[in-house]
Amino acid sequence: MLKEKEYNVNFEQCYKNYALALTKLIYKKIKNWDTANDLTQEIFLKLFSEKIPLDINVLSTLPFLYKIATNITIDFLRKHKKRDQKTIKYIDEINLINAFKNNPEESYLKGEVISSLYDIVKSFPEKEQDIFYLKHFNQKKLIEISREKNLCYYEVRKNFKKINNKIKENLEDYFKDQ
Repeated sequence: MLKEKEYNVNFEQCYKNYALALTKLIYKKIKNWDTANDLTQEIFLKLFSEKIPLDINVLSTLPFLYKIATNITIDFLRKHKKRDQKTIKYIDEINLINAFKNNPEESYLKGEVISSLYDIVKSFPEKEQDIFYLKHFNQKKLIEISREKNLCYYEVRKNFKKINNKIKENLEDYFKDQ
């Protein structure tokens, strides 16, 4: 184990070199600079309190810190239950990567379906995308969406059905055998 003074110097050097990069990485996912900075501080505080050796000259140090930052970010997002589409997409991407390592064939199919679904929804106007997201990600009823968006219920229902029909039409090839 490194001597206390040597450990402190290495730790301080790693903090100076990598803290901003980790904060930026976390900020990309949570879109709040103060929280990203707090999470970065937590990372380094935990590393320091547990005396985990960090050395700026070791190539694996930065990927190790990025992995910790990614895990802390996921934990934070789950803990605070952010339900916006970008958060769900980020967690799903990580889960898809992990699943791909375990079962590449099934993961490829899931990736294709997710990609197709994303492309289909993005092909519609923003108003119709909002209806889709509110219904599926916020579990709102169509009547609630119509009131919230100040739209006619029948217009909301028509737009929702239009997206759903397009999704069914484009994804039916993936599910023919089921």
